[in-house]
Amino acid sequence: MMSKYILYYWKQLIDMLPVKLRKPRLMSLIYALLAGLIWLHEQFLAFVDYAIGEATKTGQVIVLEKLLNDAFDFSLRRIYIGDESTHDSTALFLISEAQPDPAVYLVSEIPPGTGLALYTTAEGGGLYNFVVYIPTGLVLDLILLQGILNKYKFAGMKYRIEFY
Repeated sequence: MMSKYILYYWKQLIDMLPVKLRKPRLMSLIYALLAGLIWLHEQFLAFVDYAIGEATKTGQVIVLEKLLNDAFDFSLRRIYIGDESTHDSTALFLISEAQPDPAVYLVSEIPPGTGLALYTTAEGGGLYNFVVYIPTGLVLDLILLQGILNKYKFAGMKYRIEFY
């Protein structure tokens, strides 16, 4: 891909000059005049490498995982992305339905240490599109992590960062 952007300055310079003018002094003068153009071409090649690299990065889960692991956990690669965990749905019954094992109890009937939480869709399910799981011992810059995610995730996708 990059071979179409490579220029061989010395070869082109020698090919374009007549044999009578191929003296070392004139060649060095022409090369000095071309130094700015050569520097600009090197900057262009660096930009092409960067642009091709940026174009290959998409908002797909596997690409986001690779980006995050390359940036923050290169050797162990413990950062992964999962779906938003939804809460177990609980069915509520009326007393008149006479269910044998009701799932909802009075506060006084709940054993200590356990509980039941009822969530609306805004509170529990559907608030985030994906969750980024990060190991607890990993030292990272959360602002940089959020910047990478915001740059490469699909528009409109919401995420949550969770430590495990």
